[in-house]
Amino acid sequence: MQTGEGRGPRMEKSMNSSGEIHSFKGPGRPRGATTKRAELTRLKIYDMHLKGFSEHRISESLGLDQSTISHHLSVMRKRNADWFATNRDPANRYKGLFKLAVDMMTMSLNEAWLNYQNCPAEKFETRGNLLGRINQSIEQFVRLLGISASDLDQLFFQQQIDFLKTELSKFEKVLLVRPAS
Repeated sequence: MQTGEGRGPRMEKSMNSSGEIHSFKGPGRPRGATTKRAELTRLKIYDMHLKGFSEHRISESLGLDQSTISHHLSVMRKRNADWFATNRDPANRYKGLFKLAVDMMTMSLNEAWLNYQNCPAEKFETRGNLLGRINQSIEQFVRLLGISASDLDQLFFQQQIDFLKTELSKFEKVLLVRPAS
């Protein structure tokens, strides 16, 4: 689709598969569209790699050449090396690794819930097993975050104490305002 008339460069507009309209000058792809698509592919490849898939299996699953898979994995390895170079400080490295662990556990938990939701209701045993896995994932998540039942009990009791202190101070104000008889 062409826009603009008269003098100046011709502006082109195109609509991608998700309905976004991109403007660009002259022939070629819209700016950023290829980079975004490549990054999504790279993340999908890296995700499969982290799950233990071989380059050959990733290549077959995604319908891409194995050389493309190797290229994307080498880009991710370079990013990882750059990340470690940037995060030489153990505290920063710990924060980054902690974030990665939380992200991976979140992804795992989300996938478990999707499997549960997609499982037919009449498959009681399968659904029970999936709920068990979800429960285990939540327990691991809680341990990773350092949340324990005693912490939650302590938080509850602290909230109750704060509430009672507020009520007591209101009561004391009423007593101080009330004239003596």
